Amino acid sequence: GKALSIRDRKVVKDANGQQLAIIKEKMISFKKGQVIETASGQDVATVQRKRLIQIGGNATVNLSSGEEWTVDGNVLQHNFKILGPGGREVANVRKKHTALSIVTDADAYTITVHAGIDCALIVALAISLDEIFHDDD
Repeated sequence: GKALSIRDRKVVKDANGQQLAIIKEKMISFKKGQVIETASGQDVATVQRKRLIQIGGNATVNLSSGEEWTVDGNVLQHNFKILGPGGREVANVRKKHTALSIVTDADAYTITVHAGIDCALIVALAISLDEIFHDDD
């Protein structure tokens, strides 16, 4: 998939150009965060830093279903797990460092999504976390 930036929003698309998710800045919040929506505009999740001033990269993901997921690991180094209820891993995200990514400054990730989890949501979460914690890049 691909993310296309339009102002303060990003659109996640599949290989055929079909919209899968929309990522928007959370406008009124003390903690930096974003909202993830379906292609039709329905809220799916809110992602935000755990603390206002933060060393390290921990975040929470509040799903519209009422579930809360946590981000465990080092978001700043692009190596983290997304944990569901009871600490169950739902996905693992790692940045790939290749010669091409260094030369082109293009980010490449390995994302492992566990069975029964929405892949588009996890890709949108990875993009959102990158935006929240690396907005100066």
